[in-house]
Amino acid sequence: MHKVLKYILILFCSLAGVSIVIPQKYNDTYAINSFDEQAKSLMESMSLEEKIGQIFMVPVYSDRSAYHKKEILELIEKQHIGGVIFMKGHPYKQYKWTHEFNTASKIDLLVAMDAEWGLAMRLD
Repeated sequence: MHKVLKYILILFCSLAGVSIVIPQKYNDTYAINSFDEQAKSLMESMSLEEKIGQIFMVPVYSDRSAYHKKEILELIEKQHIGGVIFMKGHPYKQYKWTHEFNTASKIDLLVAMDAEWGLAMRLD
């Protein structure tokens, strides 16, 4: 089962243009062991609702009102979403919102940007 997930992850990352390094053998010299233990501990402490929430990444528009930011904060706190993807707005506002979102989240969020044609397509 782990091999199948590993290959799916490699396929997804290659399609997304992301490179990853997966050690072939786990031993005490790899720091990955401590991360594995931290991940296991974190997963054991999470409720089913929190685990499901981690699957979701929602779009964020930092050029919108404070009400939009409040909606995202509610999703983070109540639905335990795992990430945000910035669509449009000002870089400094995105930086500030990212800090606020991570502060509100129990687990650090995965933060991304929809910018396949470069930053100028989304940032003012």
